[in-house]
Amino acid sequence: MCRLLAGLAACGWLLGVPAGPVSAEEAKPPPAPAKKAAEHEPAKTVQYRPPDWKAPKTRVAAATRGLEDPGPYLTLLVPERTGYTSEASPTLYWYVSERFAGPVQVTLLKERAIEPVLEMRLEHGVEAGVHAIPLRAYKVVLEPGVDYEWSVTLTVDPNRPSTDSFASGTIRRVPQAALPRAVAGADELAALAAHGLWYDAVDLSSRLIQAHPEDVAWRELRAELLEQEGLEEPAAWDRTLAGLQ
Repeated sequence: MCRLLAGLAACGWLLGVPAGPVSAEEAKPPPAPAKKAAEHEPAKTVQYRPPDWKAPKTRVAAATRGLEDPGPYLTLLVPERTGYTSEASPTLYWYVSERFAGPVQVTLLKERAIEPVLEMRLEHGVEAGVHAIPLRAYKVVLEPGVDYEWSVTLTVDPNRPSTDSFASGTIRRVPQAALPRAVAGADELAALAAHGLWYDAVDLSSRLIQAHPEDVAWRELRAELLEQEGLEEPAAWDRTLAGLQ
């Protein structure tokens, strides 16, 4: 188990706002940049195909109880049902609608386990936006075929746990997909989504945003992907930053 008590600079990165050593999209190296913008046109659509649409829903939306002011909206960038990844140490993404000054708890738990695989606490809060948790930075390796639950908790009042805002989702590592040769950029993103590799698709879209910050089409593609699983607020965040709404 990896227990870390650290500030934002040590364990979380914010999309588009420097909040530590690297930004959210730098959790993994960005894809190789295109020679010219015209040669790197994003695909018009990305269609996510859930690998098992009959599986039970596992995403838990954030809820704050006991307060008139519910505070910021919190959600993980996860599908309704268990999301797949082909990466041994993927990057996990989550979103908060506004700055939160209180402690933030992040936990990763293997199914049927008692002790967390990863547990860390941000004592000084986070800024609004999309944040990344690169598991490789904490030497966390997911076992193939095993489900893990991960969660983010905003501690509103340490003396009143019932007021915490909590969101969770699940992830499973699966074999690498047989993608077409030389696929990259928008084509790779579309292929990952079509193969049901949700976490890989979200990660690639985030890295493409970082690699091409001037190209609003990448934010539009990620927003489109998020909307397909009902993640309307972070999708709206992307479109707002892109000047699309």
